[in-house]
Amino acid sequence: MTVPSTLDVSIGAQVVYAGETFTIKAPLSMTAFLLLNGTLGEQVVAHLDDLSPSLPLDGPSRVYASDLVSLSARDWQEAQRRAGVIRPLAALDAMPAALAQQAAEQLGLSQRTIYSLRQRYRASGGLLTALVRRQSGGGRGKGRLAPGQEAVIRATIRELYLSHQRHRAADVV
Repeated sequence: MTVPSTLDVSIGAQVVYAGETFTIKAPLSMTAFLLLNGTLGEQVVAHLDDLSPSLPLDGPSRVYASDLVSLSARDWQEAQRRAGVIRPLAALDAMPAALAQQAAEQLGLSQRTIYSLRQRYRASGGLLTALVRRQSGGGRGKGRLAPGQEAVIRATIRELYLSHQRHRAADVV
């Protein structure tokens, strides 16, 4: 099984050390960390080179409370539905196109979206929130700026460019 190429070394992150899963309790330096084995209650100091990412693909997905604040019930249910299909695919080293197509039909998504969801799920270390539907950043007919910014721009255009008097470029800039 391929694991993510990035290692999360933030406090509370799950890592594998000496074949066991530990939680990072504190950084001691740029390359050393204090780890806590939750099952044994044991604390150890480990070097960065000895750590590897933890990828919980066989159990329930991890979810952080801060991620749930902005989720609607509908988005949460959809992420759980997607997890049921994506989790087994993420455990595979390579995903055949036939499985991706089957998953796409099951979830009502494109095959390309299945590959993207699988990649996001693996990169997140198995977080359920990686499968949440993403909001569009704009598009045709939708603004990409905050309403306040949009109001300033509209007012500037109205005052400087939609008037009868023409301003020199040096006056505008």
